Amino acid sequence: IKLEGVFESEQAFYLVFERLEGGTLLEYINSKRGLSLEETKAVMRGLTEGLAYLHRFGIAHRDLKLENVLLRGGDRLQPVIADFGLAVLVEEEPYLFYRCGTPGYVAPEVIRMRQNKTARVASDIFSAGVIFHVLLTNSYLFPGSNNQEVYRLNCEAKHDLSGDKYDKLDPDALDMLKKMLTVRADDRITADDMLDEPFLQEEDEESVD
Repeated sequence: IKLEGVFESEQAFYLVFERLEGGTLLEYINSKRGLSLEETKAVMRGLTEGLAYLHRFGIAHRDLKLENVLLRGGDRLQPVIADFGLAVLVEEEPYLFYRCGTPGYVAPEVIRMRQNKTARVASDIFSAGVIFHVLLTNSYLFPGSNNQEVYRLNCEAKHDLSGDKYDKLDPDALDMLKKMLTVRADDRITADDMLDEPFLQEEDEESVD
């Protein structure tokens, strides 16, 4: 988000950011009842570029979800990561909240984290994978009738990306989704590597004779 200006009074600092008129990603999805594959690709490309930038500086967002992805207005889908209230520099401890996030989006290693463990940027990839799952299937990875059930399913992390619902997906999209939702953080794809995934590549323009 572009910082437009900074103002200071005797009591506070005021930061003025650009106005984003596209609303949240959640609102956009609900208004359209699902996204096309090209729209999904545009959102995920922008989200991945943002995460790659943050992670190169050792910053973990720690609360990625549909409500925290804003959209710029206009014809093109341009996602912007917002709400850095729980973000940390992963090498700087202790954290005020070491186990945090929104049930349904939280990486397994965060839920199981002990107080002396260091945050990892890999947790953002899992959360982005949950977002990707919604974009592709129009359903949540950990569905539940209440917060307790969602939290339980999220803790168990026994998601199975097979069956009719997933067989119908674009093969490159499904492959990237599986790499993002890998339970073991050490085996999870990084944001930089995601930028090289076939699904996120721009299609070559067809030559016209």
